[in-house]
Amino acid sequence: MEKKRKDLTIGNPAKQIMELAIPIMLSNVFQQFYTIADSAIIGRGVGSMAFAAVGATDWLNWTMSGSIIIFTTGFSVLAAQRFGEKDERGLRKTIAMIAILSAVIAAIFTSVSVLFMRDILRLLHTPENLFEAAYSYIRTIYLGTFAVMAFNAMAAILRALGNSKTPFEAQLLASLVNIVLDLIFIYRFHWGIIGAASATVLAQTAAMLYCLWFLIKQPDLFPRKTDWRIDKGILKSLLMLGLPMFFRNLLISFGGILMQTVVNLYRMEVVAGYTATNKLYGCVTVASVSYGHAFCAYTGQNYGAKNEARIKEGFQAVVWISIATAVFISVLLVMFGKQIVSVFISAKDIYAAEITTVAHGYLYRYAVFLIFLYLEAILTALLEGIGITRIQLTVGLFGLVTRIVLVESLPLHMGVTGLFYPETAAWAAESMVLVIYCLWNWKKIGMGEKKWVKRKRT
Repeated sequence: MEKKRKDLTIGNPAKQIMELAIPIMLSNVFQQFYTIADSAIIGRGVGSMAFAAVGATDWLNWTMSGSIIIFTTGFSVLAAQRFGEKDERGLRKTIAMIAILSAVIAAIFTSVSVLFMRDILRLLHTPENLFEAAYSYIRTIYLGTFAVMAFNAMAAILRALGNSKTPFEAQLLASLVNIVLDLIFIYRFHWGIIGAASATVLAQTAAMLYCLWFLIKQPDLFPRKTDWRIDKGILKSLLMLGLPMFFRNLLISFGGILMQTVVNLYRMEVVAGYTATNKLYGCVTVASVSYGHAFCAYTGQNYGAKNEARIKEGFQAVVWISIATAVFISVLLVMFGKQIVSVFISAKDIYAAEITTVAHGYLYRYAVFLIFLYLEAILTALLEGIGITRIQLTVGLFGLVTRIVLVESLPLHMGVTGLFYPETAAWAAESMVLVIYCLWNWKKIGMGEKKWVKRKRT
């Protein structure tokens, strides 16, 4: 079987980053496509109440999925560095330890769902008329954590080795499975919101099995019996890479959950409008996430190979690419925002006009602040790729403080309009912390001198 790996330590940096980023982007597009399809089918096939119930759990869903992506991306940095060093045995050991840690993390998320989900939804002030539907949906999603974790871990490892095509193929498969099962479960079997959640879990399972099948066919990658022995050094390195990013994600999630709690105090139309915009969040950030994953893998491989000059070249290229992309997407949001939002809500729905107004107002702020989110993604990828992750806790704290201050103050003075700013202003605060850190430590992180950060080989 073709290995489909790419050595990112040679060749044109901009071209290589884009070649790696495009399949990731397409993968994320299909993921967002089936997320939107899922939401549209719920909104149109079940009703705006069910759509609002899904929206009431958005941040809980994001906490799980975002944490998993953060962990697995962090873990994959070590795999990329081992690949760049041409250390095959170290790479297999790293993959084995990633698998063990991933299983533990998935078990924790699943246990939380089983034991505490009702209590968590009550803490979020989930409206009574949405409570049972929201509980059924999010609990089903969390019960699929093992499949989500396994898929993202394998996809992150493959991307770290320069293979973004196999994860794309897996995500394409998941998209098709999700949409087909949505239509069957909701329109044929009339399972409602449970059908939508079940379709999502089964789609992720299909993607996981596809990546597993690919890895099994790669004997030099698939861990051998001796590779499964616990290696404390590798586990420590993986946790040092993953935990700061995870805690930052928890801080972002806490701020988002606080935001969701405040939104849930408003009428259903506001909750639904907020939900519609959140469903588009993934779409407007597809490119930033893709550039970030690609640049992180690129940086990791070149860091392992001690090719510092190439990291600087790649960084300069990806910054300009990110800025241009962010501006382009912002223009589209301003020009076609209302038409985009209408995808989620039937024009016949009695609340359609108000829901669309709320969603468009929020989406417009996305457009204004989007460039900060793209800048944040690239700087995070740079630091993560060379193993500097502790700053992420500070970044998360600045974002959390921004969210808390604004969500507690702006709605009191601006009403619903005040809900549009806390999240987007947090993007600006987080990106500015990263900019200041990178400028202050430019030489230390290897971008201003030939001498590189002293590294330890695990």
